Amino acid sequence: MRTITADETDILTEYELYNVTVFQSRPFTSSRPGVPPRLTVTQLGGTVTLNATPFIQVEDGLPALRPGSETVLLLRRNDDGYVIAGTFYGAFEVLSGTLVPLTKVQSFAPEYRDKPVDQALARLIAEARDVGR
Repeated sequence: MRTITADETDILTEYELYNVTVFQSRPFTSSRPGVPPRLTVTQLGGTVTLNATPFIQVEDGLPALRPGSETVLLLRRNDDGYVIAGTFYGAFEVLSGTLVPLTKVQSFAPEYRDKPVDQALARLIAEARDVGR
């Protein structure tokens, strides 16, 4: 789903995530037993049509999430659900067994870039836990 913010300055796109594995201090489970948990993440950018006119917002720092891709998302809860933490810096894609930051900022996260997924996730989780203490 795509919406415009109340102040009409930004377009937001909601993505429903499936087959979610969550690493956090509080358990995250499905509200329906036997059904894998799902959650919705809102990302800045997208396309909406108003009065037959399309409006497009492209965020250069973070491309739109690709449906069907395997991603690692660092999320932050807000009043309406979840958003990508750090706006552009909390999204990674798993490609050929490595973790690749989705931001186009090439200098971001060299310690995670192109590292084996297991190694990068272990470090991300450890650092997130340290921040939460």
